[in-house]
Amino acid sequence: MALLTLIPGVIALGLLARRHAPRLGTAGLVLAYAAFACLFWSSVAGSDNVALGAARIGMHPATTGALLTSIGNIRPVGLAAGIFVLGHILSLVLLAVALWRGRVIPAWTALLLGLSQILHFTFAVVAPVHVLDGGAWGLTAAGFAAAAVALAREPNERVHAPATPLGSLR
Repeated sequence: MALLTLIPGVIALGLLARRHAPRLGTAGLVLAYAAFACLFWSSVAGSDNVALGAARIGMHPATTGALLTSIGNIRPVGLAAGIFVLGHILSLVLLAVALWRGRVIPAWTALLLGLSQILHFTFAVVAPVHVLDGGAWGLTAAGFAAAAVALAREPNERVHAPATPLGSLR
């Protein structure tokens, strides 16, 4: 389900940020789109399916680990995983700053959104604690919810206004 909703969600968040903070919003949107698109062909999204399939056919855990390592070592797959991991964290921090600078959402909500990704990296990579990582994603969801409320409250003519040409970004 997440693979179906992440890209539209970051596009909506990025477009909202871009309307109020054009440079940061554009940078965050482009990076977020690239990062979340890479999720589809990275080892990050596929490894759970491979591990589950291996367990269902009785593959030894060490063999499954070797298979997953081998898949991750395929250069395009590893590159996509790297782009996703770094890109989704940096892009959501950029979008949080853009939403804060553009005064789109309350400062404390933008802070939670930006910190959520730092906490996610900490609890998913540096010191894995799945419950705390889930809490970090809960903060991300709260930031997205605040942005959705802000988007719903925007005047209709602003929502449907043409995009700012890239050459005129300030």
